[in-house]
Amino acid sequence: MPMLPSSRAVLTFALALVAAVTAPDGVRANGFNGEILLAPPPATWSGGTARRDTERTVREWTRTYPDSGRFTETIRVVEFPGLANKNAAAEARERIARDTGDCKPSTPPTPLILRKAGYASARYSADCTTTGRDKKPAIRFSMVEVLAGEFNLYVVERRWQGDPSDPAMPTASPRVMAAWTGYFDQIRVCNTLSNPCDPADLTMIHSHPRFTTMRKAPVVSKPVLAPDKSIKAASGFGELTGRAEACKEDVKGLLGRVSQIFENVTANDAERSKALAAFDTARSKGRAEQTKAGDANCGSVLRDFREHPVRIGVFHRYLERFL
Repeated sequence: MPMLPSSRAVLTFALALVAAVTAPDGVRANGFNGEILLAPPPATWSGGTARRDTERTVREWTRTYPDSGRFTETIRVVEFPGLANKNAAAEARERIARDTGDCKPSTPPTPLILRKAGYASARYSADCTTTGRDKKPAIRFSMVEVLAGEFNLYVVERRWQGDPSDPAMPTASPRVMAAWTGYFDQIRVCNTLSNPCDPADLTMIHSHPRFTTMRKAPVVSKPVLAPDKSIKAASGFGELTGRAEACKEDVKGLLGRVSQIFENVTANDAERSKALAAFDTARSKGRAEQTKAGDANCGSVLRDFREHPVRIGVFHRYLERFL
């Protein structure tokens, strides 16, 4: 695209694309001004569908562990079109206070004032004690980052709430806290009309809906199976694994990767949990049946089992034999 001669020409071009919309404070904003938020959507969490109104666009993802009831984690991305020149630090401080306002603070909010590529950004984190659905004590940990772009305001909120003794609690694990910080460190704003935004970041884009029609959609490489097929594949593979185990095969290495294998072929945590449950049930059954049958057919069992690939990314092809 040739460079436009001036900011006035940029505005004229953007206005020609779509009509202006009204931002929360009454500021008129272009339908698409080139500015986008790059933030990684969690691949296997539930949700993510955009909800739009005249003031904002909201996307929210959630993951829970219903079997154990341990914790719930949520990521929320909000875009306010046309709401520019906001105080990022003040906005982040207000939002973290709102998120922890209904529970007792354990520590005061921790600020981190940033500047990424010429725009203001501020990040706050805080934790507090509250009561879970089971009426037992729970910890809530929240991290919020506000990015004040040239044209739009972006808010990214991540919240964890669960049992205080859970090792997945961010404040209890330096490794988990580093993963949270790393997630927020990836987030940035880019203007496609004035900067060479990396095409590899297309899978991370949160932008005006018209922008997604201006270039090809990102290729989805994750081979997701339908829920009934993932359970069927998990049952077949679980039975074979149990039989191989009864034939004295060492399956410890595989069992350490089973969760990742089914995370790669299911759409969300709930479906993965069902697949893992089916795998465990079938594995126990296969082990018992093979032990009863003896080792007469162990040759064919081990041959089939050892054909499974090492790379998780291609494991879906092996699972197709069980469908």
